[in-house]
Amino acid sequence: MYDLFKKYTVVSWGEFVRRVIRDDACIEETDKMLVRDFLGVHQSTPEGIGITRVSGKKDKNGNRLGLFDEGELLWHSNEAGNLIFTPGVALLAAENVIGSSTGFLQTADYYESISEVFRSELDEMVLLHRYTPGKLNPGLRDDLARTNMCPVDDAEIPIVIQSPGGIKGLHYPVNTVHGIRGMSKKDSDKVFEEINKHLFLDKYIFDHWYKNKGDLLLFDNSITLHRRFRECSKPLVLSYST
Repeated sequence: MYDLFKKYTVVSWGEFVRRVIRDDACIEETDKMLVRDFLGVHQSTPEGIGITRVSGKKDKNGNRLGLFDEGELLWHSNEAGNLIFTPGVALLAAENVIGSSTGFLQTADYYESISEVFRSELDEMVLLHRYTPGKLNPGLRDDLARTNMCPVDDAEIPIVIQSPGGIKGLHYPVNTVHGIRGMSKKDSDKVFEEINKHLFLDKYIFDHWYKNKGDLLLFDNSITLHRRFRECSKPLVLSYST
């Protein structure tokens, strides 16, 4: 929204959306398409709260009704490579949820388990983020996903942050992590390899298998990663609010 406001000198999102709906000739077609995609995967509750559909469903014209494609979603956090990422998320199971799960990887215990020397190194470390197609959801269209996950290449975010609950851990969304400020790609990859070897373990992971439509999950989006795994064939629909 910031980039669009700056580019077209508008003062509100509502004003810009109305201009897109009117097919304003002053707005580039690529930006109109992006906004239409954005509107297509969002909806409002009766109370006026905006929510996003997490689904691969499409309407009869082939337009997307959800943010992601069908299939597995790999480890990620929302707005992964954006400095103003949302700290918390509410996820509501809406359709065809039985046989699927949302998994969570918490980083706080890992952070406390490492040596004091390595912990002090991480405390000073700043990660560089880039969007890489296929690293989150193999069939995903890149335009909306890139805008949502990491709109600017080499965005800088500290790897160690404090969650809203006051707990220190890693902001480490592996789908956008690309390098470490001040390090070569080779040296950065060595650090990531060391972290991955000891972080992605069962003892830090919890998988919530949906038993009911209407299951509501509230979770931290700052130092926790999440993923989607499914075994059923019908289009899964989840909704989230940040």
